[in-house]
Amino acid sequence: MTATTESAKKAWITRKKKYGTTGVKDPTSCNKNPSVEHKHNISNSLVGRKLSDEHRKNIGTGHTGKTCSEGTKINLREARSRRKKTLGYINSPETRKKMSVSQKERFRNHPITEETRAKMSVSLLGIPKQPRTEEHRKNLSKAIKEKIVDGEFVPWNKDLTKETDERVRRNGQSISDSYNILTEIEKQERLQNSMFKASQAPNISEQILTSYLKPLGFTYTGGDNKKKIAGHRPDFSHIECPLLIEHDGPGGHDPNVPWVPENKAELDDQRDEDYRRDGKEVLRLLPEDLVKGREFVQQKVRDCMTQLGYPPDWIPFNAGEWFK
Repeated sequence: MTATTESAKKAWITRKKKYGTTGVKDPTSCNKNPSVEHKHNISNSLVGRKLSDEHRKNIGTGHTGKTCSEGTKINLREARSRRKKTLGYINSPETRKKMSVSQKERFRNHPITEETRAKMSVSLLGIPKQPRTEEHRKNLSKAIKEKIVDGEFVPWNKDLTKETDERVRRNGQSISDSYNILTEIEKQERLQNSMFKASQAPNISEQILTSYLKPLGFTYTGGDNKKKIAGHRPDFSHIECPLLIEHDGPGGHDPNVPWVPENKAELDDQRDEDYRRDGKEVLRLLPEDLVKGREFVQQKVRDCMTQLGYPPDWIPFNAGEWFK
């Protein structure tokens, strides 16, 4: 009898004398099929336990190469479903934050190789993606917009070009290939649809301006055909103050852009005259104004409102209620 077996036998005899039971059928073997209650007791006893880094590493090494049976996968899915119904989430916010930090650190030190990317792509072929719900899309959009406004979110491809980053080059080539297989009619239809959608929704700069101007009672009307003033759609309007705000962004006012007409300045002047004949005043904000931040933009707007007879500290009635 080995030392390990002898030690197990002594422990079995001790438990038998102290508790009247050992919890196992044999002093040299453990119960391979514990009851559900036993599993829950084990799980509860481990709640809050802190594992050392070495212990975590050993667990990870021990699981390397192992695959779960279909029965185990079903049990895991059911357990996660029960946890979500009971707690309202699968992983707590604190756990999710730790997982995020861990994954970022992992990919920073060990980037995914092209071979691994290819394997991931092949493994996902034929697997239908679960469509995001409308609520999920709205929550994602809202969170990203708030982070962009607060400066917390920086797009991964900011200041990158196809010459300096392989991912940008690869993405651009993929988009180009998918576009080149279209017929001329399909290309025209796609261009018209994209231009129409772009004209309806605010761009990033206009989204940031919306957050700046909303406390002052202004609403984005650039994509609403029903809110035309003097035959035009101003970027921002106010239901009380006769001040209209136009954002002269590079997309529509840069002379180097092919779709911007050469007489754009003259067209803008004519547009402003149409507004004034309708009893409105116009303030044009430039990209450099947006860069200077929220306080600068709001002060510039307040100065114009003061010239129209509004007090410097004027706050609109129920500001922002009509945004809902």
